[in-house]
Amino acid sequence: MKFVMLMYICSHIAGNECKIMPTPIVNFNTYSECAIHGYEYSTMLLKEFDKEFVNTYRAYTVFDCKEITDT
Repeated sequence: MKFVMLMYICSHIAGNECKIMPTPIVNFNTYSECAIHGYEYSTMLLKEFDKEFVNTYRAYTVFDCKEITDT
C-alpha cells in the first residue's frame, strides 16, 4: 500500500470552509510515515504563515492520508 497526504487550511471563524492547499506530491510507504510528515508539515506551515493572518482567521491546518492504488 502507498499513501498520499492531502492538506487543508481551515478557520475557526464561522462561515469559512476548509480549503485544500497545494502540497508537494509525496508517496509514503506506510500510513505512519504519512501521518508523521503531516504533523511536521503542518507545524512548518503555521510557523511560516503571517501571525496576523493566523490570529485574525484563527487559521489551522488539517491533513488526511489517503491510500492510493498502484496501477
